[in-house]
This record gives sequence, structure tokens and C-alpha cells, in this order.
Amino acid sequence: MYKKLTLVIVSLIFLLIFNSATYAGLSFDYLLRIPFPGPYYQTNDQWKSVTYDSTSFKIGDKGCTLTTLANILTYFRLFYMPAPGTYDGYDIRYPTNPLYLNDWLKSHDGYDSLGNVKWLAIKDFYYYSSSYYKYIGPWGDCYPLSNKDNCFLVDWTPTVNGLIDNDLLQLRPDIIKISKDDSGSNIHFLIIAGYCLSKSDYIVYDPGKTIYTPEEKCDSADPQVNGKPTLEALYPNSKILRIYRFEVTHLENLYRPRVGYLYWHILSPVKYQIINSQGLITGYDPVTGGKIEDIPRANYYEESIDSINPADPPSKPTDVLMIDNPPSDNYIIRLFGIGDGPYTLMMSGKSDNGTDIPDAPLITGTSYPGMIEAYRFQYSSDTGGSSLSTNNQPPVANAGVGQRILPGETVTLDGSGSYDPDNDPLNYRWEVISRPTESIAAISNPSAKTANFIPDIPGQYIIQLTVNDYFVNSISTDTITITGLVPIDIALKAFRAPSRMVLGDTKEVTVVVKNLSSIDASFNVTVEDITEGRIVGTATGIEGAGRGGTSVKISYIPTTTGEHILKATATVTNPDSADPNMIDNILTDITFVVISGGGGGGGGTVE
Repeated sequence: MYKKLTLVIVSLIFLLIFNSATYAGLSFDYLLRIPFPGPYYQTNDQWKSVTYDSTSFKIGDKGCTLTTLANILTYFRLFYMPAPGTYDGYDIRYPTNPLYLNDWLKSHDGYDSLGNVKWLAIKDFYYYSSSYYKYIGPWGDCYPLSNKDNCFLVDWTPTVNGLIDNDLLQLRPDIIKISKDDSGSNIHFLIIAGYCLSKSDYIVYDPGKTIYTPEEKCDSADPQVNGKPTLEALYPNSKILRIYRFEVTHLENLYRPRVGYLYWHILSPVKYQIINSQGLITGYDPVTGGKIEDIPRANYYEESIDSINPADPPSKPTDVLMIDNPPSDNYIIRLFGIGDGPYTLMMSGKSDNGTDIPDAPLITGTSYPGMIEAYRFQYSSDTGGSSLSTNNQPPVANAGVGQRILPGETVTLDGSGSYDPDNDPLNYRWEVISRPTESIAAISNPSAKTANFIPDIPGQYIIQLTVNDYFVNSISTDTITITGLVPIDIALKAFRAPSRMVLGDTKEVTVVVKNLSSIDASFNVTVEDITEGRIVGTATGIEGAGRGGTSVKISYIPTTTGEHILKATATVTNPDSADPNMIDNILTDITFVVISGGGGGGGGTVE
């Protein structure tokens, strides 16, 4: 599982976190007043008996997340500052060890009610750790990167070994959450710090272990990694569940904005999702049982921390949903019951102006299988203010106008005329509720605002649209009728007229129409004198047009002498089965002469 790194990182085989040479050339006495003591272990005597967050657990038992995070912050030279203060004109800063970081997290709402670290709260640690610098130094200066919002970026992702490898190449260590066995439980947090080529395995920093057997160590000629523990050797049946990635984004310190976050987690047999005003969803997918992550900078995952002490009970996993830098918006929160029992959805965060949103119950209730509840959550990013409501007006569906189309051609179903009085986002459901008996036509994308439909045989199709605002379905559904037209084709079998006429005489012009289709067709016939520029006559609503041909006679009186050209036009008129606009007119010309006297003779025929 961990053997996918290529030889391109041979040059990177070293321990990122442990290497004191990382800080070579820097005067800690001048900048920090306190030497860098790391790496840190959760079992260090200085803090192992200290209570972890607000729980009864100790850092020495359950502080693996805290300890790995302290080492990451130290690696990025982000120092602990409990409050702005001075000593002899200099700022007071301390190394970010687990003891200090635990204090900071507790005082800045950095833990949820179960003791899980709120990863996005760590971005604010950077703000406090750097905003009071009198002398920033070479690492404190930040340079703009257009795609970043803060100097310290926290990212999280499901396991992808390629991401770890890329981060190592950029000298960025990652925190990983693992299951120590293949059960998916027994959770532990480690740091990926390098690569052991000889074992094709990652070098790790384990905050809960300080003594290793030779079999657990990397055997390498490179002194930077030789003797360092490897992941597969320590936990041969483990599985990487999640990667927590960090980087300093180098945004100018003076202009660095304060950006907030929202953090939800739930204690219960309930799953949930958040929908923004654009209809983007992050959270539980009730259809697949998996998850959806469409909202920018939002993530939904299960979090827990188990103790390294086997005597401690296993942790309670909680479903966490975080949104980094959320805008002011009208969100929808939907809850899905997957079991019986009480539930509590907790929420916390920070506004853009730095106001804490304390961890507190947002929604409570009793769950049962199949339960679906919806709430409107209005949020102001400026102040952190919010409101919760279940008041709702149902949406209105608009399926658009009916269409007539030949089988095999695509119909675009347009539901954009639908709306919600509360301006909630809508989801759409298109259904074929009536169709010809032999038809198997279906809507290709029935949950889209604009869907596609292809009638497969002639006949009528009734299509229904229902919209939902994540609270209720539309007041009434809306339907449209799609007519699958019969492709009728006709032709002129013959066009007969006299070859000579006397001016002022009346003659009959005969048009014979042949039906090339499999069903009867009605049609119109028009005869036009091209020479004189006028309509000679029209016959409408002629029924039948059998396959042998149907004759239509139209009287003709010429008004000028000389050579004349007559044109016959036949057009299908079946309104319920075919569209005349889809069938080309059939044009046939015949030429004859009109004289001033002496009578006509013979006849002219075009077959």
C-alpha cells in the first residue's frame, strides 16, 4: 500500500521534522529567547499528565493529534504567543510545544466537545503567532499567492499517496490519520517525514513511541533517515484514512485578511448535509450512503482520536463538516436519521472579524430510521451572527412549453421557470408519466434543471416536473406534452396541363400526389403561374394521398399570351402526427404556350 514512491525522491530521503539542521544559521537566543527543544512526544514528563482539552483524558494518553500538530507548527516556525506583550521592548514568544498549544487551543475554542482538534482554528494560531512581531525575520515575511486566503493553509483530503509524495518533494511534512488495523478503528495520528528507499516505506514520527526495534527502523546509507521508524514496520496492517496537509502560503503579513470558518459535528445516529444558496452540497449522500463535497473549501468526514492506553475506552466517532472562509449566505441544513436515539448537532467557528462562535448545540432532537429534517441557517461572515428557522413556503414548478419533434431527435426540457418564494435552492425531478405503448424512451438526466429527452416512436409523451427546496416538494407538479411526429413524405406523381391554350379560355390543371409514407396523409396543393406571378388556385385538406396517388384538379385562366411556366406545390397538413415545417415542399414545373386565338391543342404532362 505504501510502496508507490518512485526513485525521483531518492534525494529527499531524510527526516524533515527531526532534523535540527533545519534551523541552522538562525539565532534562537536573539529571536526566540528559548532554544528549540523538539521533537515533541506526548509522553514527555512536562505535559503527559496534563488534561487534554476539556475531557478527562491526559496528553500522554490521547494527545497524538495535539503533539503532531505542535511539531508541524514548530517546523513552519509558528511560535506560541499567549497574548501580545513585551519584555525589554521585545515580543514574548515561546516554542509551540504540546503544553502551550493545548493552552492556546482551549482558550481559542480549538477543540470540539469530544476533544477533536478543529483544524481550521489552527489558521488563527498563525494570526496570533505572527501579528505582533516587531522583527519578523526571514521566515515571517509573506509574499502574495493569488490562490490563497491566509498565510497558514490547512488542507485535508482522503488518502492519496501521490499527494504525500509531492509534499515530501516540496519539504512539507504531512499529518496522517491511520487505523492501526484493518478494522477502521483504533485511530492514531502520525507525521510522514520522509521515505526509506531500502524498505519502500514512509519514514514516520510517532508521537506516542520513542523506542524502536531494529526491524522497525529504516536501514539506509543516508544518515538522515537511517535508524528512523517506518510506517509499515510499525503498523503492518494499518490503513491511511486521511491526510492533513499544511503549508505557509506567503501572503503579505500586513495585508493578510482575517478569514473565518464554520465547524459542525454531530453526536447521534444521524447524518447531515449543508446546501448553499447555489444548490451546492457538502455532507452525507442519502442516495449512495457516501458523501458529497461540492461547496468550495468545505469538507465532510468522520473524526475520532483513540488513546494509546489500551485500558481507555474507544473514542466516539463524530461526523465533522467544516467550511473554510464561508460567505454570508442562506444555507439549508438537512438531517437524516439512520438509527434511533437523541441527537445533537454542535456548531462553532469564527467570523471574519475574529469573533469566536463558541461550540454549542445548534439542533437537538430524537432520530429514527428514515427521518429527514430541514432547517434554514442564515449566516453573516462579518459578525458570525446566525439564525435558524423551519419556516418555509413551498416552491413552484414550471416545466416549460410543449414541443413537437420527430422520433430520434433531442428535446431539451427546461425547468428554469421554476422558483422558490424563500429563494432557497431547488432540486429537480423529471418523470415520463405517459408514453406510447411500445416506447422505452427515458430522460437522460432527470435531476438537472435542463434535461434531455429523445422520443423513440411517434405518439404523445407527457413529462412531469417536480421541484423541491430541500424542505418540501412543489405546491403542484407541472407537465408538458411532447409529440413524437410521424415522418410523412409525399411526392408529385404527375402534373398535367394543356400544351397550348387560347387566351381567356378555362382549362383544368391536374396534380397527382403520391404518399411515400406508411400512413395516410392529408395535404394541400397550390398551383402558381410563375410567368404572371400569381396563384392560380389552391386545394386544401385533401384526404388520403394513397400510395397509388390522389388527383387534384384546379381551374386555370391565363391572362397573357406567350410561354408560361406553372409550378405545383404539395404540403403535408396532418396536425397531430406530422409537422409541415419538417417536410420540404414538393415543387414541379411545367411549360406551355398561350396564344391569342385558334384554340389549344393536345396536353402537356410531367410525370
